[in-house]
Amino acid sequence: MVIDSYSNVDGIIGEAVNSGLVNLESGNYCISKIGQRLGKYQREPSCQITDEAKDSFIKNVLFNVDANKWCCGEFLLKFHVDTVLETFVYDRHVTESHHDTEWLMLLNEVGLIKVDEEKAVIEHKYLEIVNNLLMRIRNIINEDVIDVYDEKKRVGDLTEDLALKYEKERLTKRDCPSLALLVQQISKVDKSAGYDILSFRGTGKDPSANVFIEVKGTKNSNLRFIWSYNERSVAEIEKDRYWIYGYTNVDLVAKFADGPIVIKNPCTNLVKLGYTSIPLDVYVTKD
Repeated sequence: MVIDSYSNVDGIIGEAVNSGLVNLESGNYCISKIGQRLGKYQREPSCQITDEAKDSFIKNVLFNVDANKWCCGEFLLKFHVDTVLETFVYDRHVTESHHDTEWLMLLNEVGLIKVDEEKAVIEHKYLEIVNNLLMRIRNIINEDVIDVYDEKKRVGDLTEDLALKYEKERLTKRDCPSLALLVQQISKVDKSAGYDILSFRGTGKDPSANVFIEVKGTKNSNLRFIWSYNERSVAEIEKDRYWIYGYTNVDLVAKFADGPIVIKNPCTNLVKLGYTSIPLDVYVTKD
């Protein structure tokens, strides 16, 4: 689509094969289904890429884990969540390499990101597919096997709001009002981070040490929740820095719930506190 005029034909064809736009079949180069789809949106040779072709290139090449080095997933892992902008952000002044600069130029050209001298930000319209790609890169199983009803989402949204308010009040009461201002609801942007809220310990020798809070809510009087494989994996890494905030008796009308029940280092303490883990499903695959 954008071809370096100094590249030779073999180089161009090679990149087209690597990106999945062209297949090599029985000694012949054939345009793939992805390439054909892209061609429909870029109807004529031009140095200008149509908006439809850019969108197709993003979804079918840059977000295709089988597109070898053309998949941008590993580069997107360098972005972090910005809850003010409500998107993923790359800080250019931190550790931008020549390779990173090339990615920034390409992703900016096709409209996936906006870049200025300080940062690059993911366009909001692509947040859903960015999250889907990150789940695949992080080897997270798509948990659609568990029915997710609208009511469950509303319970989750309410309890996260309550937990966010509680956490800011907790830090303020511990004479850390400046830290309270920095508490972030990561789940608004990153759906596969393995936790919902990034906060701070607020006590001890290092009150500014991060804690990672996963929020769970139920309309029942006893705390019960689904704890995903991804969430457990993060908890195993973070140990005492990973907390579960549990809410019971959630009332969606009154916007009220009892809690939080705070469980620190749940990998170790859930059993000690009398909780039982029951596997609901086992994901089976053959690589």
